[in-house]
This record gives sequence, C-alpha cells and structure tokens, in this order.
Amino acid sequence: MRNETTKTYKTIIGFLSLFLLISLIGNFYFFNQKITIKTESEAISSELETVMSAKLELANELKTTSNELKKYKGISSELDSLIEEANEKIKIRENKLAKMSKDAKNSKELIAQLQEDISSLTTFKEEYLEQIDELIMYNNQLNTQNIMLTANNNVLKKKVAIGEQLIADNIKIKPIKKNLFGKYTETAMAGKTEKIEICFDVLANKLAKAGEQKIFVKLMTPEGVTIFNEEAGSGQANNPEYNVMMDYTLAENIDYSNEKYNDCLEWNSNTVYREGTYIVNLYSENNKMGSTTFSLK
Repeated sequence: MRNETTKTYKTIIGFLSLFLLISLIGNFYFFNQKITIKTESEAISSELETVMSAKLELANELKTTSNELKKYKGISSELDSLIEEANEKIKIRENKLAKMSKDAKNSKELIAQLQEDISSLTTFKEEYLEQIDELIMYNNQLNTQNIMLTANNNVLKKKVAIGEQLIADNIKIKPIKKNLFGKYTETAMAGKTEKIEICFDVLANKLAKAGEQKIFVKLMTPEGVTIFNEEAGSGQANNPEYNVMMDYTLAENIDYSNEKYNDCLEWNSNTVYREGTYIVNLYSENNKMGSTTFSLK
C-alpha cells in the first residue's frame, strides 16, 4: 500500500514538473512574439512617417513652384504661354502624387519615388526659370532699343549746344548672374543678380578738354536711394547739374583724347537687389553726361 502511494506522488510531481516546463516555454515564446510585433510596429510607423513627410514636402514644392512661376505672368504673351505650359506639367505631377500611394508596391518603393520626384522638381523649376529669364531679357532689349532710338534723336538735336560737355551715348546696363553651369551671364531677375555691368560711349568732342577726365556713376534703387558702399569705391562729389554734393556709386578716371571713347565699369558689391526700375546717371566733373533705366523682376 505504501509503495502505491509513493508511486502516485511521483506521478503527480512528474505531471506538475511537465506542466511548469510547458508554461515556461509558452511564456518565453509569447514574450518573444510581443517584442517582435512591437519592433515591426515601430518600423511600420517610422516608414509611414517618412512617407507622409516626403509627400508633404513634394506637395509644398509643387505649390511653391507654381506660385513662383505665376509672378511672371502678364509681361508678354510668349511668357504667359510658357508659364501655362509649366503649370499644366505641375498639375500632371499633382495628379501623379495623388495616385502614387495606390501604385507603389510597398512603402520603401513609395519613399524612393517621392524623393526622386522632389529632386527632379528642382531641376524642372530651374529650367523654366531660365527660359523665363531669357524671354524677359528679350522684352527688355526691345524696350531698351526703343528708348535708345528716342534718346539718340534727342542727343542729335542738342549736339549743336554741347560746347565742352562730355556726352554719354549707347548706355547699356547688364545685370549679371551665375548660371547653372557656373558661368556669368545676363539676367532680368532681382534675386539672381550678383553684379551690374555699365557700358557706354563718351562721344567725340573737339571742344572738350583733352586728358584725364573723371566719370561718376550714380546707381539708384526703385526707391530713389543711391546704392553706396564706401569700401567698394562709393563716395561723394559735386553734382554739376544742381551744384550740390551728391553720393555716387562708383567712379573711374579715363584718358580722353576728344575722340569717341568706349568704357565699361562693373559694380560687384554684395548688394541685395529688389524688384523694380533702377536709374543710372552718369556725370563728368562739369556736367551730367547721360541717364538710363533698367528693370529687375
């Protein structure tokens, strides 16, 4: 009887031990599963956050690009057509963005597509801005030619009374930028302008004093303020037109021999240019030589 009781106890202990072992194995398995699910959940959440961020960035870039292009509408019919063409392409990109989530096989592929679109949109915008810049410059050149024709006629009428005065003709102003290839080229945009080139002819005048002559350039902003930087060559001199002191932007001495003299100056100071019409006045020490304007968009 005692042997049977002992045997029963051993059986019970065996079952309890087995049950405890199974329970430990089960708990360990479920604990590992919980960690795995948590890790996968965090990874999915991170990918979704990256997708949303990339989609928002692309949407903002599309809107910014559209708004930037719209600023140049109304200048000419050719420019309006070009901007309409760009806006149509932007709409196609917006539609593509809307259905991109459906077509992508997984979030990683979607993120890669979004990042590629953001990169290509920057190139797209710069290419259209370059074309817009070229069209604005072409329109400016036509306007300048008309202004110069009128100015030349006025100069011809006044030549009889010029006497000893120095007269500037064929005044050309070129705002200069650095293009995508790192080369300096003409621009019509305020935000891209890095320096200003001022070229002109001093007309032949046998009655004028030969020898060294000082030329002053007064470059004024759309608000009528003289652009001035003493470290870059700006200063003060007498304004011969009104016989008062004036600020000038830059000056240069030329060796005048009574013959036609071509001159070019460059204003290359860290000036921040704003949109609007700028005035350029040229002076000698004895008279106002000439004046012109140029516009930046």
